[in-house]
Amino acid sequence: MIRDIADYVLKRLERVNVTEAEVYVVKTVRSSLKLSEIIESLRTSENIGVGVRVVIGKKVGIYGTNDVTKEGLDKVIDDVVSIAKSNPEDPYWVSLAKGLGKSSVNEIFDKKLVDADPSLLTDKASLMIDSVKSVSPNARPARGSLRIDVSEVVVGNSHGELVSRKETAVSTWIQVKAEEEGKSVTYTELDMSRVIDDIDFEGLGKVAASKAIEFLKATKVETMKTDVIFDAKEFAHLLSVMLSGPISAEWVQKGRSPLAGKVGMEIFSKEVTILDDGTYPRMVGSREFDDEGIPTRKTVIVDGGVLRGFIYDTYTANKEGKKSTGNAHRTISTAPTPQPNNLVMKPGTTSLDEVIKDTKRGIYVLATIGMWLSNPVSGNINATVTHGYLIENGELSKPIKGFIISGDFYELMKSKLVAITKETSRFFNVIAPYVKFSDVQISA
Repeated sequence: MIRDIADYVLKRLERVNVTEAEVYVVKTVRSSLKLSEIIESLRTSENIGVGVRVVIGKKVGIYGTNDVTKEGLDKVIDDVVSIAKSNPEDPYWVSLAKGLGKSSVNEIFDKKLVDADPSLLTDKASLMIDSVKSVSPNARPARGSLRIDVSEVVVGNSHGELVSRKETAVSTWIQVKAEEEGKSVTYTELDMSRVIDDIDFEGLGKVAASKAIEFLKATKVETMKTDVIFDAKEFAHLLSVMLSGPISAEWVQKGRSPLAGKVGMEIFSKEVTILDDGTYPRMVGSREFDDEGIPTRKTVIVDGGVLRGFIYDTYTANKEGKKSTGNAHRTISTAPTPQPNNLVMKPGTTSLDEVIKDTKRGIYVLATIGMWLSNPVSGNINATVTHGYLIENGELSKPIKGFIISGDFYELMKSKLVAITKETSRFFNVIAPYVKFSDVQISA
């Protein structure tokens, strides 16, 4: 169906006096469930969106609609042409994407989720709820959700054939509240994958409940500088916040990236290698082509600590005489911009247990809030640690909470990086190991 929509739009645009034309159509069937101690709601919706981009000379117009009737499509075509005519010329415009195609990506479409019975969601949600209750009578699910998306995307333009892809995504989170002797603590676990069997729903509930109970005894720490080990998920979160923008060619070209002009320079420790990989199996950022129809791929960002390059869409690549890296992301009403598909940091060779044993005194950061307050332009990290452990004599000792961790991201990654583990974990579209830094500022 959506291929027919894309075909109609392109053929209709052929009869209009434009230099180039592009259509982007996405259909998503979403099933979403909300939970607390019970399953509160379950909804299913279907949405089709159509984005059209036209070029007249160097004037570019973009418009989107959810009206996929013939009248609605004709209107969006007329409107986008009018928008392009009224816009000023873009002196940097070269062309729409060329060389549309697909890369080979495994396990991004889960057949179990297509036309899935609602009982699939309710069974998984009930499993999480029951697993929380099995841990302690003092722990209960406060809130959470489970969402399944089944999507189809079609992209085409006046330079090539239509390309289409199908993908699924499962995302879930559960927040558990523990109460005892007048004290109250919450802890949240989450996961996301293209494949539902990749998610341990029972384990998520049990971990969230166990941590909530454990942190009822959490204490605060004094201001100090100390060794810090980041949990893999929390470090993945940090990488996402601090690198997603700076490695974008758009940020570089607009003068926002602190990495501008540093290609070929050592920005991190020699132990650090980071890729953007749009072909990684089962990851939510993996796809056969980007939102302009360019095949996804692996792009080396940092190799042995040395900055090797950035991620591009067609527009930013054309400005530098380069090729897109397959990183275009868009909505139906916005121009594509280069964003990471999946950030993947290469693991080390040591184990987490060994890293902890080698730490005489330090802090293990399990979870934070306010990481978004960190500044990827300046490189300044600022987040409040809500759940952590004091490390004493090579062992995790008492749980701690309520302190701020701060520092310069690039200094930490270059001169204060002590260890990288062989174990990794995923956080949305980032895969990262556990890492240890020395001499990190902790503020009570």
